[in-house]
Amino acid sequence: MLFLALNVVVMTSTFGTNDILHWQDFLAGVRSAGPIGVYGVHFPRSLYNHAPLTGYFLVVVNWLSDRGVPFNDTIRLTSSLSDVPAALLVFELLRKRVPLRAATIAGFGVAASPILVIIAGFHGNTDPIFMMLVVLALWLLADRQAPLAAGIVLGLAVSIKVVPIVVVPVLIGYALRTSRRVTILLLAGLGSVFVLLWVPVLVTHFGAIRQNVLGYPGGLTPQWGLSSAANFVGGKSLVDVLTGPARLLIVALCALVPAWLVWRRPDQVVSAGALSMVAFLALIPSFGTQYLTWGLATAYLLDVWFATVYNVLGGVLLFVVYDRWAGGLPWDRAYYHDFTTSEKQLAVLVWVVLLGAIVFGVRRMTTRRALPVSVPAAVQA
Repeated sequence: MLFLALNVVVMTSTFGTNDILHWQDFLAGVRSAGPIGVYGVHFPRSLYNHAPLTGYFLVVVNWLSDRGVPFNDTIRLTSSLSDVPAALLVFELLRKRVPLRAATIAGFGVAASPILVIIAGFHGNTDPIFMMLVVLALWLLADRQAPLAAGIVLGLAVSIKVVPIVVVPVLIGYALRTSRRVTILLLAGLGSVFVLLWVPVLVTHFGAIRQNVLGYPGGLTPQWGLSSAANFVGGKSLVDVLTGPARLLIVALCALVPAWLVWRRPDQVVSAGALSMVAFLALIPSFGTQYLTWGLATAYLLDVWFATVYNVLGGVLLFVVYDRWAGGLPWDRAYYHDFTTSEKQLAVLVWVVLLGAIVFGVRRMTTRRALPVSVPAAVQA
């Protein structure tokens, strides 16, 4: 709660980043056209690349704004509030799988994360929210044996941003290896969200969904991971391959390899789900500073010690970058600029640590003694 209070202090004393200006545009679009019609609105300075649930969230933000609650505070408070259950869920998932000391460090690391303080409390985006839902879905399926609820929750996560789509094959693979009834319930949860939230927008605005949501390339400046390495080795032509034809291959790799691992070792579903998100962050050729939240809670589910180093170094990187963007302390408004050379070098270090979490996480998944998968009679076939 102490760090939630810190987020609130940061949130109420600052405006945020240029993403807040985009949210301002989107709120106006939802107000005029509704949460579905917003996909047909042209925004001169913004691109509405969010999944369908976000539009309904913005309806609530508008309602609160009409009653005097600043919209930028609502968006950032919602993200900040999601950090609390994320920390508790990481602790709960790990305390059954690693020593209590390591689980406690992981839970505290998420709660006190400088990455989350900066992104949730200052930046202003929904990435911490859908990441909390991803971790919640893993807990519901692996520890609570609640496949229907897990499917609904993961469906909601994908309906905020499509990024967690890489986790879906992992949960389906686990369900198929468990029982027919678990598979049916999980798919029913995912399917119900798809029908309620996705079908209406796909029917009415398929082109916008395909181009701006499913096809959104992200920030394409080569300053992170593979794109940075490709730019160094082969220049723009190699970067274009990564950001073009190779993008779908990367998505498939991050979705299907963890699914294959969980098919072989269903007892490792939590680690496999975490791997899909951490690998996606490590391999994605585009980059936005808010993406660092994808690898926070999930990295702790792979390796507590590498995740802690990632947490600290990622926080340092964000502080340096945002301090420059905001013109120094005290921060109020920060506007995006490409990374400087020194910031790119620090980003490489963060990326290498993330790769370490992947390597050691996969090693533990494949060498740890298999545990029986506990499935209550109520969900067995």
